[in-house]
Amino acid sequence: MALLKTYTISTDVTEGVVTAPVLHNEIEDSTNVNSFEGIEVDGDSLHVYGASFSNESALDALVLAHGGVSLSEYKQTKTDAIDDRSEELILAGYTYASKQFSLSSNAQTNILAMDTNRVDPAITYPITFNTIDDQDTYDVANATDMHGMFLTALGTKKAILDSGTALKNSVRAAVDKAGVDAVVDNR
Repeated sequence: MALLKTYTISTDVTEGVVTAPVLHNEIEDSTNVNSFEGIEVDGDSLHVYGASFSNESALDALVLAHGGVSLSEYKQTKTDAIDDRSEELILAGYTYASKQFSLSSNAQTNILAMDTNRVDPAITYPITFNTIDDQDTYDVANATDMHGMFLTALGTKKAILDSGTALKNSVRAAVDKAGVDAVVDNR
């Protein structure tokens, strides 16, 4: 193997760490080294082997940007953050009749059950729901009102999940870490 270049990991790699199999694949995929033969990590030194450079400055930039994780792991971290934000938004609840109600798992089960049985003759109206902060109540007047409340809850959750899916689709489509970073969850 012909040694082309040696980098100092602690100063030449932004994260200060190298995941050798990941960096090997990144260099191999980049075509910055002609007849790329591999890399070797020796303490704080990173050795790159190959026949010649096709683009040394691009290789330097690639090594500098190496984050120590694969693109798929980087994407997974981003999609996990999107899922976490979706959960936060769901737990913030939904607004119906100018009042905020819970969308906790228990609240979702309850409103689904109430909507499913809204026209059951055994159901007597009004039905009182507490707001998410338990500081107020809302009296559901009839089956139509119950269905409207259910559809609002369902629509709120669906909008949150759909917006999360759109963001995750953008992450999936990203071809590099910069593309992943360009996906901003500003919901």
